[in-house]
Amino acid sequence: MFEAEGPAPFARRGGSARRAPVAQGAGLLPERAGPGLVALATAVAVALHLWRSGESATHPQFVAEDGRVFFTEAKLMGLGAIVTPYSGYLHLLPRLAALAASAFPSRLAPDLFLVFATLVVGWASATVASAGQRHAWALAPLAFLVPTDGEVFGTLTNVQWVTGPALALVVATATPLGRLARSNQLAFAALASLTGPFSIFVAPLALWRLRDDRTDRFARLLCGLVLAGAAVQLAHIAVEPKPAAAPDAEAPLHFALTLLDRWIGQAAHAGMTLRPAHARDVAALVVAAAVAAAALPRLAAKLYLFAGLELLATFSRFMGDNRYFDMPFAAERYFYGPRLVVLWTLALCLLRLRPSSVAGLVGLVLMLAAVDPWIKAPYPSIPWASAGDEIDRGSAVRIVTNPSPADDETPDAWTVTLPGRPGSTAGPRR
Repeated sequence: MFEAEGPAPFARRGGSARRAPVAQGAGLLPERAGPGLVALATAVAVALHLWRSGESATHPQFVAEDGRVFFTEAKLMGLGAIVTPYSGYLHLLPRLAALAASAFPSRLAPDLFLVFATLVVGWASATVASAGQRHAWALAPLAFLVPTDGEVFGTLTNVQWVTGPALALVVATATPLGRLARSNQLAFAALASLTGPFSIFVAPLALWRLRDDRTDRFARLLCGLVLAGAAVQLAHIAVEPKPAAAPDAEAPLHFALTLLDRWIGQAAHAGMTLRPAHARDVAALVVAAAVAAAALPRLAAKLYLFAGLELLATFSRFMGDNRYFDMPFAAERYFYGPRLVVLWTLALCLLRLRPSSVAGLVGLVLMLAAVDPWIKAPYPSIPWASAGDEIDRGSAVRIVTNPSPADDETPDAWTVTLPGRPGSTAGPRR
């Protein structure tokens, strides 16, 4: 018989608030983290993030929306950029970072974007490590051991994929005991709920928690922030034009199976499921994940609900243009959160030190063995410093950024395109 994931303080009696349990006994590893352990877990998480980022951390460059959206619109719109949706929703944290970076010389912008991305990663990691869940400190470094090609690492554009699962964990777990941890959760929820669409996927978890913790004033405030953020993001998505269907789109069933394989299949091995050995690994991981979920029924149900809604949104968004997902390492960001949910539940199952922990160990070994590559592939080096100086001199510029080739002249290229300042005599720079 599997045991519930929390001791008595987690249980709801007559609608009483759930509070994080006080560690009991002297276990092999501490269940609750003090400030020192939270700081250590955060430092390890940030170090793993920078290591897996590879040259994106040692040679920062603009990637995708970094330049074309966040940097450019901060320059052109100022404060107005903060409330400007992109791709159907707000990106509050990247917008704030881009606005802060715009106060410095433009040649420093890629470096500053990396600094701000790292700060967000550190904040999300500290928030995870201090959550009201047994062994939460161990989950922060695990966020950067997910089997993935590293697309979400080392770039401001993709910090939303890190803050999203952290927000889900905060809402899915009990109220932490410390005042600082509670204040931090409120601040994190306020900003993360308006960074990407993830508050929409967390909203059912917030409603679930409101039902369970209806007398907990902190839980009501936290969930209210998340639900308000979800409402704002839903309002923006509702008026976003729907993309046209591609004539070569795969059938819905094919796409659904592809998403399933990309989620759980590539969590057990690199590449898509093609060989008998891969199928055995996937089957073993599915069994291990199921055992871990049964050992942590309440928490696993909430986190898997979040993961399922994220995958369902991906299916809905790309159902009419989905061939891209058939490439094994394309669009890896869409599977980062769902794979992390599997990794987190396996780790928590292992750390319980019960017979079911064997499943956690097997699953963790399979997932860590599937990490390939460990280091994010480098982007081609595209010079920026002199182009940044041209921007500050008021020149009109069109600067190609990654992932477009440096000589890309097409209208769809990823670029920083800015008009010249009035009165500037400098010609356009390409």
